[in-house]
Amino acid sequence: TDDENDKVVKFMKKNDYKDLPIFTFSEDKLLEIFNHNSTPCTYIINSESKIMYKIDGVVSWNSPIITNLINSLTK
Repeated sequence: TDDENDKVVKFMKKNDYKDLPIFTFSEDKLLEIFNHNSTPCTYIINSESKIMYKIDGVVSWNSPIITNLINSLTK
């Protein structure tokens, strides 16, 4: 909804995430585009817009496995 998108925009501005692309879709569109079947669901997409990883469910972003994964993708 527009209200949800407004919340995302406010959060991005508040935290100065001006260079981080954010994509929002309706639930139907998510299913169509990403074959999305769980909430939460995270996609790690490279600079060529290719989905590198899909993670279903809650993620411990500070875990060594995830930080090593992200670090390997940024090299």
